[in-house]
Amino acid sequence: MHVSWHLFFFSWEHLGKQHRETFCWSLLRSLMMKNHRQWLMCQNYNNQKTRRIITII
Repeated sequence: MHVSWHLFFFSWEHLGKQHRETFCWSLLRSLMMKNHRQWLMCQNYNNQKTRRIITII
């Protein structure tokens, strides 16, 4: 969890306003999910998206 939060804050500084809102909503939605498997899948997707953003930059 520490690593994903680090990636989140690291990428947060480099994202535009629209991307920030989208990223924040997807993170919030994943936290609200009650199904643990869906939450893990969503979190993995967010981590991959964050890594891709960092790689582009």
